[in-house]
Amino acid sequence: MKDLLDILIAMEERLILIKIEENFFSKGEQIHQVSTENMSLINDNLLFTNSTNLAFKAHNEFIDALISIYIKKNHHNKWFQLKLIFNFFEIDGLEKCVKGRIELLPKIVELLHITFLNSIFLVEKGSLSRKISKHHLREIGAVYTLKDITHEIVDNCISNSIKQGSKVNELKCLDFASGTGRFYFEAVEILINKYKLNIYEIITRHLYAIDVDQTALTSLRFNVISYFHDIPLGVINSLSTNIIHRNALVPNIGLLHEDSININLSIDFKEPLLNGGFDTVFSNPPYFLLKVNKKQGIKGLGGYYEELSNKVKKEVHFFRNSGFYNHSIEGMLNYYQLSIEMIIKLTKKNGQIGVICPSSIFADKTSTKLRKHLLTDHKLQFIRYYPESANLFDNVSQSTVIFYFQKSGKTSDIEINIADEIFQINIETISSIFLKSMEIPLIDKMGWSILSKISNYRKLKDMSFIRNRRGELDLTNYKDQITDKNTGWRLVRGNMISEEGIINKNNEYVDIDNFINKKSDSFKNNDFNKIRLVCQQISNIDLKKRMKFTFCKETDIIGNSCNYIISTRKSDDLHKLKYIFNSSLLNWRFKITSSNNHINNYELDELPIIDLDNIKIDGFSSNIEENDEIIFNLYGLTKDESVYIKQYGIKRENIYYE
Repeated sequence: MKDLLDILIAMEERLILIKIEENFFSKGEQIHQVSTENMSLINDNLLFTNSTNLAFKAHNEFIDALISIYIKKNHHNKWFQLKLIFNFFEIDGLEKCVKGRIELLPKIVELLHITFLNSIFLVEKGSLSRKISKHHLREIGAVYTLKDITHEIVDNCISNSIKQGSKVNELKCLDFASGTGRFYFEAVEILINKYKLNIYEIITRHLYAIDVDQTALTSLRFNVISYFHDIPLGVINSLSTNIIHRNALVPNIGLLHEDSININLSIDFKEPLLNGGFDTVFSNPPYFLLKVNKKQGIKGLGGYYEELSNKVKKEVHFFRNSGFYNHSIEGMLNYYQLSIEMIIKLTKKNGQIGVICPSSIFADKTSTKLRKHLLTDHKLQFIRYYPESANLFDNVSQSTVIFYFQKSGKTSDIEINIADEIFQINIETISSIFLKSMEIPLIDKMGWSILSKISNYRKLKDMSFIRNRRGELDLTNYKDQITDKNTGWRLVRGNMISEEGIINKNNEYVDIDNFINKKSDSFKNNDFNKIRLVCQQISNIDLKKRMKFTFCKETDIIGNSCNYIISTRKSDDLHKLKYIFNSSLLNWRFKITSSNNHINNYELDELPIIDLDNIKIDGFSSNIEENDEIIFNLYGLTKDESVYIKQYGIKRENIYYE
């Protein structure tokens, strides 16, 4: 199969070049003769993720031509009926190329589309080149799921639905954001082999799919007809009624320009939705942060950048203002969170849902409202964590979770699976530790035991004499106050902070008179001209030690790339806090609940702090390990728990990354 795929990929690339020549080349002009201006226009076009992209046009025509060859040979008697579903197309020489291997085409078409989505095309140095890229996948949020995972999710969802009382012969299953149908065809196999349904019933009565990618759905429909020697008319009808090309996140309710592909909840999936919704939904929803990188415009990608900016702006306005979404519109929007809320709306009461998505849903602050909705309004049953290094998806590196929940019901005990360990966490334990955020961090059973123990201490935010702040000098708004002239007031940036102290590497100072005149009385009275405990505001999530606190001088001005702590009570407080914050225990506590590269003040506020009056400062030394032991004892950790914290980084290497 690989040799045929390689041949077809090369043919597709030639077709793309022909499209470019027809639209951008003068008569007789060669690719190496194209002007710089035209080359820029070509590359801009090849970045678009819509039908104006010439590579997309060529790709779609190529897919249509392969399907036409298959149907002509195997289903010529249904040619006119299938013409309502597929766009037939002919390419000279293609039929001869695939002769004798036509039965491979359904799988070949899927692989061609996945290869295309993992590619980007450029005209450079006098030729057309294809490069591996996440560009198209990133914008539509598509990643393709491994078979082991699709089997587990579909099998569990259907099994859970039947246990809940659904009847097999009445089951309605939805593959949400189906792509080429990895979950869909897993459901076909399971319903045939495990539940003894026939393929006609499955396609026409039990299985549904929706996706915004028309070509992916073409591949899915193509694979469906490959199950039949003589396709029944009921199956052909189901190819358009049960497998639909829609933007599942944008219902036609008026705030956004009504597009024919926006889902219409009054017409689409009429039978299951009239009966309350789907019995089960399984999904690998799209992952896309609705934020445009401004650097794309700077790089000369003007047309693409402008189009994407307008698209994102319109969608964000809709999602925030339509009133349709209530739980997934905090902070920066992401398709996967919106998808989960839409999936819930499409599922009937007591319906079963299985999702694989970024693990940030159980950790990020911006996921708090949706996470609490899952935990308090529905029955969350199971979570399995996969670290970033698991590489579940081609060309994507991200920590991931699989989770199952029932629409409505009450969450009590949640089964957690991390590596080879399975244990249960009660909802009351989660709410007692994370009352407001309801986080479920990626830690094992002993980790939860330690977390429960140290959470009994009051949090930093509850210590009225502690001020926890972001650095006072905004490096953008106050850049005109920064000088290389030594004013006696040093500017401290995050890149100057190390475990050894503040390294004066930037030689920057502050025009203090102009700066201080713009600051609040609260800052002047409590923080200015005082020794403070400072840390970086940016700290890479993969660092073993993320929190590094050190003292600044009285005459230091702290940039907003740092955070600082000050006590309004006594100076010893800061010395004690330095040992606490720099301990392995607090570093562990911070790491398990931080899901990005920032150290935010609200995260520091949540850290548990022992009674500072019970700490003897003279017990500490310059020996980090000895200081850790003191902290472990003060927090009441057992010997095993202390060893666990000390080996945390090593343990993650051995357990989660094997």
